[in-house]
Parts: sequence; structure tokens; C-alpha cells
Amino acid sequence: MPFPPSVQTVTVTAGATGYRHPDGTPYSGVVRFTPTPARVVSAEYDTILVGTVNASLGASGGFSVALLATDAADFSPTGWTYRVDEEFTNAPGRSYCVRLPAAQPAVALPDLEAVTPSEGTPSDLGSSA
Repeated sequence: MPFPPSVQTVTVTAGATGYRHPDGTPYSGVVRFTPTPARVVSAEYDTILVGTVNASLGASGGFSVALLATDAADFSPTGWTYRVDEEFTNAPGRSYCVRLPAAQPAVALPDLEAVTPSEGTPSDLGSSA
């Protein structure tokens, strides 16, 4: 289910060429994105984010997925991270954390720096009435 139009998201891709071996053969498998906080909430939309998003690699080793920005306006907590688990069937995988700030609405995962995991900072959302 897509996010409501007013929610700040970041489109994450595998980059222009996708995940590939040095000989050009594409990787296969899945990249999993798990928020480090147990849940992310919005006063307007209530709980909006729990659980893992799976991005399956296509035939060219690519993927594209829209994820909630880790500093999305009117959400709590703010400044949290996603844990990324690269689970390939034909290459070693790895796990690391990333931030997806709303200021960068489209990013290539291979270009992101790994960061220290964070559950973010709770923020006062006020009343939704």
C-alpha cells in the first residue's frame, strides 16, 4: 500500500547499473529495509510504519522502493535509521544502517554511507483532533 501523498518518502534504488559482479553478471536476492524503532507514528495517520520492506532484485540486479523518510515531518520519532540486510543468492551479503532524509527524495543505496543505528528522538505530535 503506498503512502498518502503528503507523506515525505525517499525512493531508494540499486543505482544505474544495479548490483553486479565484476564480470557484469547481476546479483539475485533481496534487500530488506527494517526501521530501527519498533514503530513510527503520525498524529494525522496514526501508526504508519512497522515491520520490514523487502525489495527483490530484478533480472538486471536492480530494485526501486519508496520508503518513509527518517526525518519525515509530523512523524515520531525523528532521526532514526533503517537496518539494511542485503541477502543475495549468488554473492555474500551484509548488514548496515542508513538514514534517508527527506531532503534527498531519491538515492542509490550503493552511494549511501553506513551510519550508527538509531531509534531516533521522540517528538511531540500534538493532537490529531
